[in-house]
Amino acid sequence: MNPTIYTLIMSLAWCSIFIVISTLLKQNKHFLRNYGIIPMTALLVASLFRLFSIIEFPFTQVYRSNVFLPMIVDGLQYRMAFRTINISVASVFLCIWILGIIIQAIKLLLGEIWKNRFISGLLKNCMIKTCKFPMSSFFSVIKHQNYSLFYSDEVSSPLITGYFTPTIVIPNIPWSEEELTLCIEHELNHFLYKDLWIKGLINVVCAIFWWNPFVYILKKDMDSIFEIRSDLKVVSNLDEHGKVEYLKLLVKVAKYAKLRKDNDIGGVIGFASTAKSESQLEYRLKMILTGQSKWKRTYTTMLSATMLLLLLVSYSFVVQPYSLPPDADEGIVAISPENSYIIAKSDGTYELCINDDLYLPIDESSLDSDPHVNLKIIQQEG
Repeated sequence: MNPTIYTLIMSLAWCSIFIVISTLLKQNKHFLRNYGIIPMTALLVASLFRLFSIIEFPFTQVYRSNVFLPMIVDGLQYRMAFRTINISVASVFLCIWILGIIIQAIKLLLGEIWKNRFISGLLKNCMIKTCKFPMSSFFSVIKHQNYSLFYSDEVSSPLITGYFTPTIVIPNIPWSEEELTLCIEHELNHFLYKDLWIKGLINVVCAIFWWNPFVYILKKDMDSIFEIRSDLKVVSNLDEHGKVEYLKLLVKVAKYAKLRKDNDIGGVIGFASTAKSESQLEYRLKMILTGQSKWKRTYTTMLSATMLLLLLVSYSFVVQPYSLPPDADEGIVAISPENSYIIAKSDGTYELCINDDLYLPIDESSLDSDPHVNLKIIQQEG
């Protein structure tokens, strides 16, 4: 079946539903302790996948809206006259949408240019130290790749930038060797998991669907997931003493960042980017302290099956408005399941029967499209 504008609307609706479910799960501390952030991450990934997979499968059913959608369509098709211009409401909304995309794209591009210039200027006045990745088991697979470490008075929190080569910038404040190691490992986790790439993709989504408030919730939740996942990865290799030191480090950096009150730099990920808010800091601390229990096999299977089923359900139907064409006095006959059906003839051809007295030949390829998709098919006898 060919996708329509209503397929796009369904994709947007299901994307928003997945985001809402993920956000609700994030607020449930018991759920996070038992299942971690994997389900929430999977739902957010599913929301992005559903947003861009604007398709209809052969099993997709079309359901007609008799009142609500036709009323909206009629309103969008209403034409307005401005002097010599005659334009529909839908065209006005489309122009506003495109104009908004252009503005958001310009802002995104200028922000990237500003970020690159800021980082370049910042690095010129920094103390630089080129390092090797810490020799932990986690980094052993890429231990030969270099990264650059900078100390700067211009940043209030450690941050990482660079899509291909990682560059870490940390505040020029006293650091113990243990604090520095933990901080670097946290930032390198962002590089290894391609968080900057994902963040860039979400920024593009926000630019395209700038009018949808749920995409900004998606952006905020993904930022939180980036930090929590990196936190948990770092502390997974630490003993109890190491975890306490990491908590102290997180509080230390958050306090320093809050005192400085610097503006956030787009296109980078910072150690305390979600910790300036006391609630977000408390959330990360609790996740580190409580940890997460191992998934039970049965519950894991059930949860995975439920998420997959929900994704499949999102493709199982699409809602479209039901409308009748103009009356027959214009030579047009309305086709509906109440007055029409399809005859499958013995020679493999098909006929459309209207009001039991009008028979029209139709192609087999048109059976899955309007107005034939909802009509009953009757096999010809003999």
